[in-house]
Amino acid sequence: MFHPTSANGVPLKAVAWKVIRNCPYGWLHSFTYSLQLEAGIGDCYGNYSPRLAAREGDAFVVQPTAAGRCFCRSGTHAADGVAVRNELARGTLYACLFNDGRLLARSGGLAPRQGVSFRIPAVLRIGVDGNVREGQLLDEAMASASCELPLAGLRSADLIMTGEDDAGAARPVFHLENLVYS
Repeated sequence: MFHPTSANGVPLKAVAWKVIRNCPYGWLHSFTYSLQLEAGIGDCYGNYSPRLAAREGDAFVVQPTAAGRCFCRSGTHAADGVAVRNELARGTLYACLFNDGRLLARSGGLAPRQGVSFRIPAVLRIGVDGNVREGQLLDEAMASASCELPLAGLRSADLIMTGEDDAGAARPVFHLENLVYS
């Protein structure tokens, strides 16, 4: 499962947000999709900043401090989505959004003095691939071979997969049932 996220108006590579493995026919795999996001930064060494709660309109900045660098709220309002700006004199960083503790979106490299504004639509996309890991960047073929599920106003629902047998002979189809709206 992933979101078709864009940054600065350009579609980002999709990130596998939630992966369900080996769920037998007739069984359930419960999960929660939180409306609360978290923002953070990562670097090329695999290091991540502490995460901060984020929502539409929040703006964050990475700035130098005597002890290194700090990821914090910028004190301004983002005109569109969730914004992150790299104010370091040197060093490329990745802006990241998380949902339920899992990576949801990641920007391309942000060079010094560059910023990004994430837009996450109220839809979830889902597809089938046995080799995907959570947090993995998806290739274009996988991202385009998925089904789109609307989330606007949805409080709970059952996600149903039909169409694929044990040999993977039929194409999987997804739909929502037992929808409850807020």
